[in-house]
Amino acid sequence: MNQPKLAADRFDWDEIKERLARVQRTLEEGDRLTSQQIDAMMKQRAAELAEVPKPTIGSDQLLQVVRFQIGGEEAAIEARWIRSITNLECLTPIPETDSFFLGVTNLRGEIAAVIDLAALLGLAAPKDLTDMAIGDVGTPGETKRPIHVMVLGIERVDCALLVDRFREVTTIDQAEILEPVVSSGILAEVTMGCTRDPVLVLDGRALSECQKLTIDQMER
Repeated sequence: MNQPKLAADRFDWDEIKERLARVQRTLEEGDRLTSQQIDAMMKQRAAELAEVPKPTIGSDQLLQVVRFQIGGEEAAIEARWIRSITNLECLTPIPETDSFFLGVTNLRGEIAAVIDLAALLGLAAPKDLTDMAIGDVGTPGETKRPIHVMVLGIERVDCALLVDRFREVTTIDQAEILEPVVSSGILAEVTMGCTRDPVLVLDGRALSECQKLTIDQMER
């Protein structure tokens, strides 16, 4: 069966194209913005692009720290390096040791060095402990300020750090820790950096491994 033949001139393609062009122009004219509207829209878009979204802080970026005060400075150590915070019950001075090495103490059966942290870091002169209560040291009935120490170590007791005052357990964003300004000495060796607050952030690992903080000083 023969198929009907479509006439070549059945559709006027030029007319159809023109009609479509007129429709497109009509749509464009209806959506056309004034120069003021365009300017306002561009400014808004520029402002949106310039605004930097605040990054979400992941738990891996946060350090849980113990904040405290030493030598008039605010400082912190990552909490995982702190075994406990306790009263100093006894202290045995050791002669011929560094001035920051206050002596040794017995912490639940473990002998540990007691270190004046501010004196170690050069932030203050060594403390005079005569106005502080250490176990049964002092005149009976005399009121003295107790000594609180921060026991450093993870698997074992490394040392006990004497600080001026404990603040709180909090978190610090690692991105906010700036490079330390000191470049030499013990302070540079045990410092991670400083925040803008400013809070001096100390390196718990470096303190734990510091040979100056061990009872080996007694064997010198």
